[in-house]
Amino acid sequence: MSNEKVTTEQTEPYQQKIKAKHRRMKVRLIGKGKGPKGSPGAPFSKKPSMSRSKSAPPGFGALGEVKETDPVINGLAKMIVNATRDDHSTIQNHYFPMVKPDPQELAKAIVDVFIEDVLELDQPVWTYSSNVVGALDVRYADYAIQEHLVQLEEDWDKLKRMTKGDPDGFSIEDFKVINKQSYEGAIHVIKQRIQTHIAANNPMTK
Repeated sequence: MSNEKVTTEQTEPYQQKIKAKHRRMKVRLIGKGKGPKGSPGAPFSKKPSMSRSKSAPPGFGALGEVKETDPVINGLAKMIVNATRDDHSTIQNHYFPMVKPDPQELAKAIVDVFIEDVLELDQPVWTYSSNVVGALDVRYADYAIQEHLVQLEEDWDKLKRMTKGDPDGFSIEDFKVINKQSYEGAIHVIKQRIQTHIAANNPMTK
């Protein structure tokens, strides 16, 4: 089986770099003109938006556009991030066999939910990272998952400080691009734990 990474147009490094610096470049291009707004011949009657246009919805974009996360996978990811000790066995013994998640897809969904529901909302990182560990049935003293998720928190706080004076701040997508290494590192280590859990519960699965 090939391990070759599938690259779509929107996940190419070039596209990601363009997305990360889009607002800054747009300000340079159209946001610094000296002409009075609203005057004859002025290009804009009001201050133009510096945000990047949203992508077309699924089914209307170009071929190879990134698909949205499966709602079932996203729901399972939310359950894992918010799992209490009482939820662990239900997730492991009921939801995993029922959903049969793809490890890469679920790992990405878990990290995305962690960013959106924990980092963005300023929730206690160590608590929620422990929820993930317990839900993935990590029974030994391995703190790799917590370490990677705590690294995401440090990156988040650093970027927040750096953009404090920017009224638009930064978006979650900006964060993923700027901190691509730690983002993908968290996905990788969680994917490994999911694969370990699935293999332990399905010893005949190759």
